[in-house]
Amino acid sequence: MRKGSQLLAVALCLTYAAAPMAQAPRQNLEVRPTQTIRPGTLPRIQLPSEIERCVQQGGEDCDGDGVKSSAHGGFDCDDTDPHRFPGNFEVADFDGHDEDCDLQTIGVLDLDGDGFIDDRVFNVGGAGGTDCDATRRFIHPGAAELPNNIDDDCDGLIDNLVGEWWAPTGSPPK
Repeated sequence: MRKGSQLLAVALCLTYAAAPMAQAPRQNLEVRPTQTIRPGTLPRIQLPSEIERCVQQGGEDCDGDGVKSSAHGGFDCDDTDPHRFPGNFEVADFDGHDEDCDLQTIGVLDLDGDGFIDDRVFNVGGAGGTDCDATRRFIHPGAAELPNNIDDDCDGLIDNLVGEWWAPTGSPPK
């Protein structure tokens, strides 16, 4: 919180504390001299951030990322987040944050080098990775399902070749 905001909050609190009460307190609301107020029991006052104030007042680029908001004819899909705008580099993250305003693009995280993105990487409401085991190169969508008590092909089923014996076909992935 900025110093000016803190001073404003203190001034408002002192103003309201010094104002006379409109009516005498009712008996059941009276504060007893021995009563103490524990920390965290009073409601917190949350003042809007500079970005929120800018958006409320109709600013063109409130988050300062250099892209006009869509409300003002620009292409910024979220003018409250300076790390989210068209053309920004998409990061492979596990919290679903979209950096480039395209829910279908996700960052690349392929720790095992099998060409499939870790399924923990996603955009909220959009695309996600498909590799169910990013630590083993031969476990990925389309891999041969082996009778090994592991979901080799990432279809959500373990050893779903009931009654069949594994016969390798093709070659291992790149």
